[in-house]
Amino acid sequence: MSNLSTLVFNGQFTGTNTPVLSSRIYEEYVSLSKKTKLIVVANEISSEEIENISVIQSCRTSLPINKILLRALSCFFIAVNQRKKYDLVFIRVLDLSYLTVGILAKKILKKKLIVWLSNSEVSQTGIRKKIYKFIVKTALSTANAIATTSNQVIKDVESFFEIELDKKKVTIIKQGINLTRFKPENIQNQENLLLCVARIQKTKGIENLIKAIPLVIKKIPNVKLKIVGKVNDTNYFNDLKKLVPKLNCEKNVEFVGPIPHDQLNHFYNSSKIFLLTSRGEGHSNSTFEAMACGKPVVVSPSGTASELIEDGINGILITPGDPITLSKKIEFF
Repeated sequence: MSNLSTLVFNGQFTGTNTPVLSSRIYEEYVSLSKKTKLIVVANEISSEEIENISVIQSCRTSLPINKILLRALSCFFIAVNQRKKYDLVFIRVLDLSYLTVGILAKKILKKKLIVWLSNSEVSQTGIRKKIYKFIVKTALSTANAIATTSNQVIKDVESFFEIELDKKKVTIIKQGINLTRFKPENIQNQENLLLCVARIQKTKGIENLIKAIPLVIKKIPNVKLKIVGKVNDTNYFNDLKKLVPKLNCEKNVEFVGPIPHDQLNHFYNSSKIFLLTSRGEGHSNSTFEAMACGKPVVVSPSGTASELIEDGINGILITPGDPITLSKKIEFF
C-alpha cells in the first residue's frame, strides 16, 4: 500500500484547530498519509507542509450559478494534469462538482473510484435535487468501493435515492472519538445551558431547538441555548435569527459561530444537555464528543446514533420536528 497514491477531493484541508468536521477530516488524512501518498484537492487549504501529502487548491468563485461548473472543470483539469501521479480517486464529501470529476476520472482516465457516503442531502429541492440525485446515483453505481459509518446510512441513502446499493462494494468503518481531548472536566456550572454543535443548514433542524425554548422557559426561565457552528446556509441562518425575536427568546438563544475543534471540550463540559435533531445524519462527531464528556444527549435517531444510542439508556432519541416533546425532555434533565 505504501506505493499507492490517492487523489482526494474535499472541501477544506485547514488543520486541527478548525471546526469539527474539517478538523476530523484533516486528522484522517494525516493518519492515512503514514500509509500512502495523498494528493489533496480542496477549496480552502492549510499552508502547513506534511510529508506524503501534496495539497492543491481548487477553483473558488462566489457566483452560485457557476460554482459547480467552474469547480468541476478546475478539478477535472487537476485530475488530468496529475493523472500519472495517482492510482485512486477518493471523494470524501458528496459535492456535485467532486462527484462529477470522480465519475469522469473513472470512465475517461480509468482510475479506481472510492466514495465516502456520509448521508443523503435531504434539504435539496427542485431542479437542484434532481441533478443532485442523478449525479450521486451515477457516482455510486460507477464507484469501485463505497465506505460509510453505519448500516443506517445505507438504508437512508437507498430510501432517498430509490436505489439498491451493491453490498459487495460497501465497507462499514466505525468512527471513534479522541478521548484524550474529549473527557469530563470538573466545571462548577450553575447555568442551565443547552448546547448544539452543528453546521447551520436546514438538515440540522436547528429551528426545532429554538421553537422548544419558549416552552422550556415557562418552567425554567434561566435556560440558555448556545448554537456553535459555521453558517453553511445564509438564508436559513437569517430565518433562524428572525425566529428568535418572533418567539421572544432573545435572551435565551445565542449563535456562537464556529469554534476550533481543540477548544470544544470546554463548551461540552460547561453545558448540561447536548441537543441535535437533524433530519439526516451520518456520524455526528459532536454527539459522541458530548457523550465522551459525560453529557446527556437528546438527538434524532439517524445514522450512527440510531445504532449506538439506546433510547433512555445512554441518551434520548427524539423524532425531528417535535418541539413539544423536546421541551419535555429538556425539562426532565
